[in-house]
Amino acid sequence: MKPIVTIICVSRNNARFLKQFAESIAKQTFQDWKVLFIDDSSEDESVEVVRKALPADRLQIIESESRLGYPALMEMAWNMADTELVCFLDGDDYWASEHSLRYMVEGCEGHDAFFGSAIFYMQSAGCYLPCSSRCWGFSDPFPYMFRTGDSPFTLSAIFRKSVMPKCSPFVRRFSAADYSLFLEFALHARNVAYSKQVIGVYRRHDTNITLTTHTGARFLHRAEECRSGLIETYGRDFIFNQIKHRQGDFL
Repeated sequence: MKPIVTIICVSRNNARFLKQFAESIAKQTFQDWKVLFIDDSSEDESVEVVRKALPADRLQIIESESRLGYPALMEMAWNMADTELVCFLDGDDYWASEHSLRYMVEGCEGHDAFFGSAIFYMQSAGCYLPCSSRCWGFSDPFPYMFRTGDSPFTLSAIFRKSVMPKCSPFVRRFSAADYSLFLEFALHARNVAYSKQVIGVYRRHDTNITLTTHTGARFLHRAEECRSGLIETYGRDFIFNQIKHRQGDFL
């Protein structure tokens, strides 16, 4: 039987973290999955680590000979995924429990997407911190996210691919693509489920792109660029009416 969930990982130079990444997938109690691993021209042993850690019949590896960047490869993977459900887990992150994928799949039943919560693992300090996203204080985080740039984490979300069959949800000029993906779902999804259940562990470390693109003015500038691009494409009234009338369910 074909797996019903594609787990997408776009990674570069994450060999030191990939064993934990792979182990968190392999131990899931929900086992109808496959991994699409796209390596962005790594200079370490990333591909070898993944190949040894995950079963060959559940793993597809694509190696980019030159650096194409995170958004371009995320879009490639999204288009290659041939399952109804798609989720993302970066090579330096991992799922919080053996039930994380089951929570996401069950949360997506009857919904176009499901978003859980996450926690940080601070690599330098060796400690965990609560997720700092403020959007979970709202019954539907998308309108708040659109206004402020604060967003949930991709590693704690699962998406129904059929919602956006003709959509290109990744903005290539951004080094991180998840924000535009979320906004596209805000426009196209009929209903989305949310939960404060911790699904994933987001690792903060010295080479994490979050340190340079998600904080302070840079993040807000990235969010504003994305909003401006969507408004130019769809029109301001259409976007705000779509988000205003969206329905979200907190599980």
